[in-house]
Amino acid sequence: MKATLGIISMFLLISTCGFAGNGSRIGRDALDRLMNRKIFYPESLRAQHIEATVSVKLKINEKAKIEIVSIQSDSEEMKAAVEHQVMNLKYKATPGLIGSEFDYTFTFKVQE
Repeated sequence: MKATLGIISMFLLISTCGFAGNGSRIGRDALDRLMNRKIFYPESLRAQHIEATVSVKLKINEKAKIEIVSIQSDSEEMKAAVEHQVMNLKYKATPGLIGSEFDYTFTFKVQE
């Protein structure tokens, strides 16, 4: 009986760890897709031919929401635009991502 309980306990522990890792990866993939779809070159800045790179460090806070840790750019206008876009994202992180930090870099260039 003890052996059976030990085997069941070990199976549950291994399964839980496996699912936790998958949940984190799935949550990270979802965040990456969201950032790539929702962070865009503002038309008003494109029309002014403002080109810039914006680096953003995000953290998933204890409420499972995105929080900006730092944001840097050589253009204040582009920095403000990306900050606004990030703050308006609708994303509820998986529990495995809470406390995690992520770095993203966006390069905006006018295509002629």
